[in-house]
Amino acid sequence: MFVSTREIFLANDPAWDAYMKFQGSGDHVEVRTVDQLLNPLAKGAWDIQVSSETLAASVETLPAPHGAEYRLLAINLDEDEYFHPVGWKLLGHDLTDETQTSSLLNCGPWKGRLGPIADRQNRFGLLSRSDAELAQKLLPSEWSENEPHAHVMIWALYEHG
Repeated sequence: MFVSTREIFLANDPAWDAYMKFQGSGDHVEVRTVDQLLNPLAKGAWDIQVSSETLAASVETLPAPHGAEYRLLAINLDEDEYFHPVGWKLLGHDLTDETQTSSLLNCGPWKGRLGPIADRQNRFGLLSRSDAELAQKLLPSEWSENEPHAHVMIWALYEHG
């Protein structure tokens, strides 16, 4: 699990139309993800590995968000201890490969049995936990066992405040 300060990719960004044409699914108005191509680190920020015990102190060392930035807490549901962090709002669930490329938000449109799941993205482009778990099971058969982006971890994403 890690915490960082990230930029938000918003619908008013000049690159948004090209992104939506490439992505082809969801009618979200912003993107929240662990994928740094879509939500880069804010100036002077970095990812800090945390535990439930070190989270509060680690947040204090991050740059404060300005403008279209936010503090992200990302909990890997496949590897990390899970807890509901006090003072954090659940945004939804992302799916990434081992390079933290979002298979949900940065690998093109989901089709076939994945299409209806992608259509249920929330306003941040994220899924419910049950939809993320279903997609995690379906991706290898829908995209091929040999496709690296089909083997994903589920992340619970939270915003501070």
